[in-house]
Amino acid sequence: MVSTFGIITELGDSKWYLVPTSVIALVVLPLTYWRRSSRPVRLLRWGGWAALFVFAAVALSGIAANIIKFLVGRGRPKMLNGDGLTAFEPFSLNADFHSFPSGHANTAVALAITLAFFFPRLRWMLAAFAALVAASRVIVGTHFVSDAIGGALLAVATTFALRHWCARHRLVFVQMPHGAYRLAREGRILGRLLLSCRFSAR
Repeated sequence: MVSTFGIITELGDSKWYLVPTSVIALVVLPLTYWRRSSRPVRLLRWGGWAALFVFAAVALSGIAANIIKFLVGRGRPKMLNGDGLTAFEPFSLNADFHSFPSGHANTAVALAITLAFFFPRLRWMLAAFAALVAASRVIVGTHFVSDAIGGALLAVATTFALRHWCARHRLVFVQMPHGAYRLAREGRILGRLLLSCRFSAR
């Protein structure tokens, strides 16, 4: 069981998401700004910004988690003493004292929330994915339950704040007069096009 969760826990490694989204954004965005604006170009540009949003959500949340790890310096479960207590070493560069918050749980939740913004119908599946990755960190013995919860809450705060900032600048999202958020016009058009392609292929 632990070996299975050892594989699952790798899905919380941010490199799997930071590398492809950064490549997409770096390739797509310059191309769309060098070409004359047209509907296909605007749709492609939105896709580039959407990839950049995913990158920023995972990266921003991860940076915040690493700063807190450094400041708190909580020992990992293997550092427990005979009394069931673990030491704290704030400002330590030793990874054994970077238990709180869980970076993998943080990444999984940030990714799940971000994708749920784009694909709301998949939100429960994405939530299950994030919960499974977070639980795996406890099961394999690298984090406490509170570390996973802390990483998840941090991801919620940073990801929602980033969406609010993007909506204010009309990047990827827009905010409606009543306060709700939705994808920008190009994102909604692209979604309908992809949906129509899926049904026409059946």
